[in-house]
Amino acid sequence: IYADTYDQALAQLAGLRPGERVTPAVVTAQAQAQAAPAAIPAEQRINEVAVHLRRYRDLAAQGHWSEAGKELEAIQAIVEKK
Repeated sequence: IYADTYDQALAQLAGLRPGERVTPAVVTAQAQAQAAPAAIPAEQRINEVAVHLRRYRDLAAQGHWSEAGKELEAIQAIVEKK
């Protein structure tokens, strides 16, 4: 972030409109709002990947390569989600 003053740079960083004042409470509230939703999906995504990886290993061990490939595609789709 680049701005003419430190306060303007903080306002941009906090996502405030021009002229709005940056306070520690505003920055903390916004940081928590942005961080909280990401924590739950990340754990869920890890669990989903683990399930698909387990299925992939079982299918590959049985020689079901087509179905195993679908599990790899599912893992890739989960990893690429934003």
